[in-house]
Amino acid sequence: MSVVDSPSRDVAVSDYLTLIDPRGKAADGDGVAVSGLPSLQGKKLAVVTQGGWRSWTYYRERLEAYLDGPGKEIEHRRWQDDRPYLPERYDEIASSVDAAVIGLGNCGSCTNSVATAAAELAARGLPVVVIVTAGFQTLAEKTLQYKKQAHVPVISLPAAYEVMTEDEIISIADERVADVEAALTQLASS
Repeated sequence: MSVVDSPSRDVAVSDYLTLIDPRGKAADGDGVAVSGLPSLQGKKLAVVTQGGWRSWTYYRERLEAYLDGPGKEIEHRRWQDDRPYLPERYDEIASSVDAAVIGLGNCGSCTNSVATAAAELAARGLPVVVIVTAGFQTLAEKTLQYKKQAHVPVISLPAAYEVMTEDEIISIADERVADVEAALTQLASS
């Protein structure tokens, strides 16, 4: 057995490693205060797909149909690669739309990805909503809290959303898509 010594004993673990307590702890401050939209009329919205969940496709289609209408522009973005954390992506979205919806957090890594993307957009002053399934709501909330963006709304769909039938998924989507508009406009009054 060999022992590898660190290059310098003066380097602290905290210089290169961040440990996050999964039980969560409130971060100091809440980042940039994001103003919500008084209404979605005349606004351009980005619906961002992170990953490839079948249920998100149905939800996104219903959401886009609900939000679409005179005076609104909906833009679908798909991030299907291993580089969701590119700052230029956030800069481009934040400068080209009035609000964003990001989903679906339906596993640990995709929940962290959607919550991190939402925090980055909120830090740039963009109203944003995160969509996750119930089993990952706490992870999304804690990630946003850690990123000092705890004010970002998290909308939770049922835990078994992905394995439901197409009709069940669409029915739930139809019941819940109005929650996105409510979350984006309630930011204005909070």
